[in-house]
Amino acid sequence: MTTIKEIAQRAGVGTTTVSRYLNQSPHISEQAKQKVEKAINELDYVPSASAKYLRKQETKQIGVVVSRITNPYFSSLFNKIERILNQFGYEASIMQTYDNPIAERKIIDKLKNQTFDALLMASIEDKDYIKSVLQENGNKIVLVNETINGCEKDSVSVDQYTPVVSGLEYLNKNYGSEIVYITGSNFFENKHGNQRNKAYREFLQKHQYELNQNMIFSNAHNIADGKEIAQKLLVNSSLPNAIFTNSDEVAIGVIAELKSKGIQVPEEVAVMGFDDQPLASYVQVPLTTIQQPINALANNACRLLLNKLQVSNSLTKENLQLSLIIRQSA
Repeated sequence: MTTIKEIAQRAGVGTTTVSRYLNQSPHISEQAKQKVEKAINELDYVPSASAKYLRKQETKQIGVVVSRITNPYFSSLFNKIERILNQFGYEASIMQTYDNPIAERKIIDKLKNQTFDALLMASIEDKDYIKSVLQENGNKIVLVNETINGCEKDSVSVDQYTPVVSGLEYLNKNYGSEIVYITGSNFFENKHGNQRNKAYREFLQKHQYELNQNMIFSNAHNIADGKEIAQKLLVNSSLPNAIFTNSDEVAIGVIAELKSKGIQVPEEVAVMGFDDQPLASYVQVPLTTIQQPINALANNACRLLLNKLQVSNSLTKENLQLSLIIRQSA
């Protein structure tokens, strides 16, 4: 592979002159330019793309931050983000925090060290820290379906509150007031899912229903978690009228366990999911769920990020409204 030093030797100039030529610097004479061009042609030199990006302080790498890629919501979101960014010459890398603020800080360090040109953050652990980072690096970070007070211009998000209320009202009207609530966050902490949890609290207040901690399950993420929660409900002989979950996976686990014990869904217990993952309509009891506009979310987030990076694009804003999809589980 031809080096800049070899070009300089062939052209009879210094390596600085060759570097100026490659960087299209005006500080190079026409005579020297012709010598370097001749040497490059003779040596069949092809400039390194990575070196070019380093000169421009670009890597063409975008980090996409999620809590867990095993969550189908995040994998679907990343898939769409990657496809869009590839169209503009960027490579996307998935970065998992596993809900760990220390891991989050290590990812931010990669941005500061220019391992990435920018970050799309679909999961946040320490809002105060990220807010401070945004104040310094706001042109390099976009929050995806996450919000921080005072940083609205850096965020692309959907209304998580209203659809949860709609789902709970639907269950209340059609199946009764005893609704178990399952969240992926800690219900009693103001972190992930706080808008959804707030919707549940205010739904109870509106109807003057008591907040019963035995009807609330936190930190549930997957099918196994859903099965475990259903087992607890069955052991305690406290089956509710309905179960609202913040994850299709958890809902599928709940249904599988209930069905295995002869409980009919939705005749005895109605179950609602969240996200409308591709498998939601194909499980043993097709899932009633709240559909997230994942493709539109990815589009709008990439659009904002590319605009921040001053990359010309023709992406247009898309509608981010969630909707209740009624199937057979509720």
